[in-house]
Amino acid sequence: MILPLLRRALTALLLIATLSAAHAGTAAQTRYPIVLVHGFMGFNTVLGIPYWYEIPEALRKEGATVYIASVNPSQTTEYRGEEVIRQMQQWAARDGV
Repeated sequence: MILPLLRRALTALLLIATLSAAHAGTAAQTRYPIVLVHGFMGFNTVLGIPYWYEIPEALRKEGATVYIASVNPSQTTEYRGEEVIRQMQQWAARDGV
């Protein structure tokens, strides 16, 4: 459990170091929005550290549209997939993406 968290934190730090915080760029612009969805038994925070750490903010600073799905951490894959679809439909209706 700690090893994946450390790996994610190191990845985030490398991403942040790569993307300059001094400017809003276009390095992460994509044709479609990025949707982040945690895995089975996902969580919001561990020891006060957010699950996605600073990755969404770093991507947004570089031009990406990022959504973070909120799904039931202990349901089946099918159930969770339906939750993501509903949220994506809501985001598309709200933001026109």
